[in-house]
Amino acid sequence: MTLLVWVTLVLAQLPAPASPAEVAETEIERGRLLIRDLYEEKALDVLAPFLDDTSLPAPLRARALVYAGIAQMNLGNDAAAKTSFARALEVDIGAVLPEWVSRKVRVAFGAELERIMAAKQPPPREVMTRAQRHSWVGPTLLGGVAVSAAFSVLGFVRAEQFWPLSAAAPDVGSTLSIHAEGVRWHTAGIVTAAIGGALLLAALLWWLVP
Repeated sequence: MTLLVWVTLVLAQLPAPASPAEVAETEIERGRLLIRDLYEEKALDVLAPFLDDTSLPAPLRARALVYAGIAQMNLGNDAAAKTSFARALEVDIGAVLPEWVSRKVRVAFGAELERIMAAKQPPPREVMTRAQRHSWVGPTLLGGVAVSAAFSVLGFVRAEQFWPLSAAAPDVGSTLSIHAEGVRWHTAGIVTAAIGGALLLAALLWWLVP
């Protein structure tokens, strides 16, 4: 009984085995130290088991990918570095760089962050103007302007034809009748010209005013 108690006490004092996440964090930080000491290739070997380990917490796996990207950038593998940074940000958008990295690394990481953030933004809603929603209105108004202008010209031309006829009429009654007809055509020309002007103004306002 005494031996059992002694064994129990000894086992209780032993440190608890490290969890997989704790082991991974230790190795990932070892990779960081190797990068600081310029052993990038060795750091990549240390970090490799954790880059695709989906069982790790997202921030920890993202940290491993960030360190791998830094190592790749230091080795001149810019494309691989950008891929690692992009993967890190996809795993954890809150991933950050350590303070000691170079400006080149910061620029590459920042570019990937901006690209991913832009991709996450919803596309802007297309706002159609009134003229785009009802594209037939403008041409219809201009068509009305053209028709009004044609009738206005016809009215003034016809009115001008009646004035000489009224002057050459054989009697007063005929003169008044012909003159009245000319006035009617002249009035029609004025009215249609006013309508055409109003339609033209409406067309301009349709396109210019929101």
